[in-house]
Amino acid sequence: MKTSRRFFLSGASALAAAVVAGGANAQDVIGDILKSSARGNWDDQFDARASEGGKVASTLPIFSPQTVAFTEQAVGQYQNIVGQGGWVEVPATKKLQLGVDDPDVVPLRKRLMVSGDLSQSAGISTAFDSYVDSAVKRFQLRHGLPADGSMGKYTYAAMNVSAQIRLGQLQTNLQRLREKAGTLGSRYVLVDIPAAQVEAVENDRVVLRHTAIVGKIDRQTPIVNSKITEIIVNPYWHAP
Repeated sequence: MKTSRRFFLSGASALAAAVVAGGANAQDVIGDILKSSARGNWDDQFDARASEGGKVASTLPIFSPQTVAFTEQAVGQYQNIVGQGGWVEVPATKKLQLGVDDPDVVPLRKRLMVSGDLSQSAGISTAFDSYVDSAVKRFQLRHGLPADGSMGKYTYAAMNVSAQIRLGQLQTNLQRLREKAGTLGSRYVLVDIPAAQVEAVENDRVVLRHTAIVGKIDRQTPIVNSKITEIIVNPYWHAP
């Protein structure tokens, strides 16, 4: 990790939060996605604007008023989706990708339209065209998956989590965001356990972001709120 001594030796808080949502089956699916070796990088954080094709604001801290506002917006959108019956399940029986013409592309298009990843103007057809390809990549980016545009095991798994469970996740996280946003000062370090990454924040902007090593269900990372007084670069470490 390359950074200044002044930055890390200043007073800082290290925080972590775990996501709790949905029933046991949905948790198993989400857990499989998180443990997958094919999971994408978590550099692209959730941003409500991404579902509309906007660029994800990667310098936006997790605990910020803007994140709260985006999450509130997403909660409203998902409440509306749930109120209208959610989305259809996409048959996870084959690999769909650009150039394929298959009946299963129809429910895929409908699913992507409901979540806002595909424009309604793209229409309903059996063709996996460039519009569907872009929509799938947008969906994958929003869910921390490799944005290859191909419908594989983990993309299907993420896509077929119900709208009700996604709404529950958003509501849980919104409560935690509201509790912490604006309480950490202008400079702090945050360890985001679900995203497996570290944010170094200064003046409401992420200036450094790195992948973190976090625990597992049977060996969980403890939640800590502490002042940083020392940092050891390249420490000795032995496998437990």
